[in-house]
Amino acid sequence: MRTLIAAALVAAALPAFASDEMGGARTTAPDKGVMADMAKKHVDVSDIDLQASKLYVNGIFDLAQKASTWDKDHATALFNDAQRSVTEAEVHLGHLADMAVANNVANANTSLAKARTDLVNTESMMKALATPIKNGSGDPASIQRQSKDILSALDDAQKNLESGASDLKVDYKLKSP
Repeated sequence: MRTLIAAALVAAALPAFASDEMGGARTTAPDKGVMADMAKKHVDVSDIDLQASKLYVNGIFDLAQKASTWDKDHATALFNDAQRSVTEAEVHLGHLADMAVANNVANANTSLAKARTDLVNTESMMKALATPIKNGSGDPASIQRQSKDILSALDDAQKNLESGASDLKVDYKLKSP
């Protein structure tokens, strides 16, 4: 089932590669330097979004330490930001998967499909966490347990992204000033 979902996600994303960065029809294939830069951009943004979502989920975990630290409004804001980051990471993983398919890099495609499947699973777990957060009715221990599971899935996605980036010969490390 997971393979079918991942394959459907990759197939749905393929038309995006046939367009330029502005959404118009691509008339010529970009040169290898441009492709490498595009791949690096998508790896970096995916990684940043995954790291951000982990920070937001860690914030939810921390708020759920005890009743006196729980704050529904802050938890909801963190949850919404985590959800947006996961969605954005999935979009950029889709672009990378398109590049892997276009360049016939099977190992990268497999790793990126796994990362996208990890994010689909993350989104499913986040839906289960949404109700207790938004209603303010969750058991702190349950919220912490769910947060740990989400963090584990995000770690898996990040490892698979790193593997896919390596297969695409893209430097996974973010440059710092």
